[in-house]
Amino acid sequence: MITRTLTLCFILCALAPAQPELTIRTTTRLVSVDVIVRDKDGRPVRDLAAADFTVLDDGKPQQVRFLRAPGQGIGAPAPPQAAARLGLPPELPANIFTNANSADAAPQAVSVILFDGLNTPIDDQRYAKLQVLKLLRRLKPTDRIGLYVLGAQLRVVHDYSTDARSLLDALGLTNAQLLANPETESSFAQLLNNQKLDQILNQGEAERALNQVFTDQQVALTRLQGRIQKTFDALEAIAQHLAPVPGRKNLLWVSAAFPMVVGTDVRTGTGSPQTFALMAARATRAIANAGVAIYPIDARGVMVDPLYKAKSPYRDYAMAQVVALSRSRGGRRGGRATFTSPDPMVFADRDETESHHDIMVELAKRTGGRASFNSNDTAGLLRDALDEAADNYTLAWYPSPIEDNGRFRKIEVKANRPGLALRHREGYFAAEPTVDTRERQREALLEAMSGPLELGAVPFAAQLDPAPAGKLRVTLKIDPAAVSLREAKGHWLGHVDVVFLYLDAQANAKGGSEEAVPLKLTAPDRDEAFKNGFLYQAAIPSNTEAHKLVIAVRDAPTGRLGTLQIQLSKLPR
Repeated sequence: MITRTLTLCFILCALAPAQPELTIRTTTRLVSVDVIVRDKDGRPVRDLAAADFTVLDDGKPQQVRFLRAPGQGIGAPAPPQAAARLGLPPELPANIFTNANSADAAPQAVSVILFDGLNTPIDDQRYAKLQVLKLLRRLKPTDRIGLYVLGAQLRVVHDYSTDARSLLDALGLTNAQLLANPETESSFAQLLNNQKLDQILNQGEAERALNQVFTDQQVALTRLQGRIQKTFDALEAIAQHLAPVPGRKNLLWVSAAFPMVVGTDVRTGTGSPQTFALMAARATRAIANAGVAIYPIDARGVMVDPLYKAKSPYRDYAMAQVVALSRSRGGRRGGRATFTSPDPMVFADRDETESHHDIMVELAKRTGGRASFNSNDTAGLLRDALDEAADNYTLAWYPSPIEDNGRFRKIEVKANRPGLALRHREGYFAAEPTVDTRERQREALLEAMSGPLELGAVPFAAQLDPAPAGKLRVTLKIDPAAVSLREAKGHWLGHVDVVFLYLDAQANAKGGSEEAVPLKLTAPDRDEAFKNGFLYQAAIPSNTEAHKLVIAVRDAPTGRLGTLQIQLSKLPR
């Protein structure tokens, strides 16, 4: 049982005396994009001004309100950062906590290396680990790097830092801390072992063998779906964690990845393809809107061309019988075969190497990063990505005309100086519409709260005080720029979800509460809220078994999420 109130925060003395003004518009969204600019020889260009850029948002010219050039601060008056909008003092009292980065303390560029052991075979992990260590030993003083590992769960080895020694100490040079158990045992080629091939060659058992391969396909597909969902959840969580950090944010994804389209039924003529595009679209939307650029790097290094791979004539002949059986069931469209790969879960003629590169290229293109593969110099590729983080422009504008319809808006940035090459993310989704079911939203929310990262897409501050009857009084001040409102019949409507979750030292849930809070504001109330924020108050039961309290605030219309982890031992007694 909790008691709560949600009001406009006119004065919150414990958190702030005076607030910086935030320009009030029909939307408060300030869109920003990081732009890499190179000359014809591939060298960075660092001397452009705002007037040298033309920005098109959904095909319509925009006025550049803010510009950050490489190695410089904001060229125009900067919009206040979240900590400033919340009115947080430089030194927080012992009972006040926040997930908002200080504008002064936040670096201009941050890179996170995600070492993906979930999708990478263990032998490739070992070599990639040596390459990551090689990079860490040669960090520059200006590098700000975090190191995360994805295995059964996302693990933070070290959050972003300029201290190379602390990164190396956290990693541990004498153990395999960076390695993770891969979940690639569902490798598609393993579905056809020699016993099944023998059965396929035996005409009387071919049908039974195909049915068994189909059954194995379904098991492999279930594992693959779980692995892909877990990967996209991790990428999205990292993006939300980095969202409030100003400047360039690079996510360096060292991975063997996974295919985006697979065949699911060897018994059909087409292979019954299934795509994971919807999973990718949801994650890419959140990543791009958080301003994070993904740099996928194939951990497998140089791959052998399929034409030159060692082959077994017997195996190839038997697998060809699978194709023949499939084609005999009508697997042709437009005069050509639609299911031609001898591997029953690699769709069409694509080799497994190529199919894994598709998602790398797509994520990089959508977010403004760059995909790299077929290179054994992983350390060099990581270094190149880090250097790009320091050599980029950040442009920002208020979209005009304003639309809040959830449609994808394409971004085009052009330089008025000839001979320059520009790279940036393709666009963003207005209002970041959520399409998941309520059950999936709740599941993702609890996963985020149980994870190792604080998410900052919704910045807020929390004040915790003891209350009567063994309760804890929690006062939240929510960043007004993170709350989306829409006008309807003279009022401004919104919706936020507030969740409290107690966790023990092993991240097991020990109770909590949640509340959906509707907002209905008059125009003057809305203006006042944008100046001073939203105040939420609740009295929740204390929990002596818990190690920490995790608070989440979710902007329901957009799905933006902020989380705050509070060690209960740090509360004043």
